[in-house]
Order: sequence, then structure tokens, then C-alpha cells
Amino acid sequence: MYYFDSLMAILNRWAHLGNRMTQSGVRLIGETPSLIQKNKSLILHVVYEPLDQVDILRLENIIAHSLPTALRDFYCRANGLNIFGGKLAMMGLRHDYSRALTDEGMYQPVSLEYGNTTERPKGYTPDMTFLGWYSYDASNVYARSGDKRIFMCPRYTVEPTLYEWPDFQIFLLSEAERLANLFDERGYMIDETDPGVPPEALKIARQMH
Repeated sequence: MYYFDSLMAILNRWAHLGNRMTQSGVRLIGETPSLIQKNKSLILHVVYEPLDQVDILRLENIIAHSLPTALRDFYCRANGLNIFGGKLAMMGLRHDYSRALTDEGMYQPVSLEYGNTTERPKGYTPDMTFLGWYSYDASNVYARSGDKRIFMCPRYTVEPTLYEWPDFQIFLLSEAERLANLFDERGYMIDETDPGVPPEALKIARQMH
């Protein structure tokens, strides 16, 4: 099975809580009542619409370098994502900055500009592509040209490496499965105190302080 289909199979475990596609092709999976704000719901998984080759070239022009092959392939299936209530997010091409209270205004990925042209972490080099982050501490996820591995680093600096995965597919699938084990069938975290980042990364991050 193609890895993206396996990823969607993990996310669709919560499809019984809601599963719809917006007019622009964004998939919204799982809806749970907010534990913080009354009369408000939380979408558990947001998978943005696929990009065509023209849009992928636009992304490369924005960050002024070529995307890793695995990331280009991913964008053909999804323009980024926001899963498990935002515990892990992947950036993409933002089409709309209006933030209008419509599906098209509300469901937009964070632009791939961040980390690549603006707010670059200390130690950034042109062979790096920052592609996502964890909400707990805004730690970054990035790839290097000519290297299949995916790296995790702190928000403001590329050192130290907090964690690494052998390749992009393993990164997405293993993290989706790990996070899935933190949530119950209602879409709530089993342990609200769990930060949602790889435990090994959390240990290294805490040693920095």
C-alpha cells in the first residue's frame, strides 16, 4: 500500500466523528467538542488539498530552492496537514491570507516560507528545507538536500538534533501511529499532560535547560 494511503487509514480511525471535504478539497476528519471553549468544536485532522506541478513550482520559487523529492511527492497528495488537534503540522502553499470565517479562509496551511525565508533558525543553511513542527514547543522538522533522513530540532536553532527518522515516509507514518496511540476513540487525549513529541526528543530538549 502506498504510504499516503496508510497515513489516511490511520487518520480515518476517527472518521466516525465526522468526515467531509470542503469545496477546495480540504479533508476534515473527526470533530470533538472543545474541552476549553463551550459551543466550539475541534477538528482533529485537517489534510489540505493536493497541489499541481505549477503550485509546487510556486513553492520552490517562494523558498528559492528545490524541494526534496519526497516532499514534492507528498504535495501531490496534500498541501500540508494538521493532525491530532495540531500536535503535528506540515506546512504548504497558502492561497488565502484573509482568515475569513469560511472553509477557504479557515483551512489554510501555514506557509512554507516560515523557517525557509522568514524566521530561519540559527544555523540554517541553504540545503535545508523546514517542512513542519510540533505544537508543544514549536520544535522544527526539516530535510537536507541529498539526505533521505528527516530531522527534528529546537525552534530557534538547528542544534542539537532532537530526533531523526530514516526517511520522510517513515517519519509521517511512525509519528501518525505514535500520536494515534495518545488519543481515544472520542478524539480526546488519553493523558492531557502528554506533550505529544517523541519522548527521546523531549529528554534531549529538557537537558538543554
